[in-house]
Amino acid sequence: MQWNEVAAHLTGFCHIATTGSDGHPNVAVVSPACEGDVIWVLTTAASRKARNLTENPRISMMWQPGPEVYVQGTVQLLTDLEEKRRIWNSGMLSYDPAMFFGTVENPEMLLVKVSPQSALVLVMSETGPQSTRWKPTSE
Repeated sequence: MQWNEVAAHLTGFCHIATTGSDGHPNVAVVSPACEGDVIWVLTTAASRKARNLTENPRISMMWQPGPEVYVQGTVQLLTDLEEKRRIWNSGMLSYDPAMFFGTVENPEMLLVKVSPQSALVLVMSETGPQSTRWKPTSE
């Protein structure tokens, strides 16, 4: 399976799981955007997910309905205004970010850049669930 085949299923809402230094998990619903081999999420610096990802830059993501897709990845938290503006104006987001963040210049808004490390796609068929795994190819 190629990444673009996984990415085709990454639409709509997604549950993300993060953990902080205390080891306690946190789950949140987000509406990410996929661009090539990167998944983008917008959040605020004060959110539990941002605090957790600052301490532990690993994330688990799960999309449903449709095929269940599970993605494991690592993240970078970005504050660069030009990059924030590019994602904000890209048309990739399935919602109006102004409803949550006001303006793109909001200094509390962060970009979460997810680099996928593995994925599992579960599709129901007449014979039951069929799973396909993806991992990046080594260079």
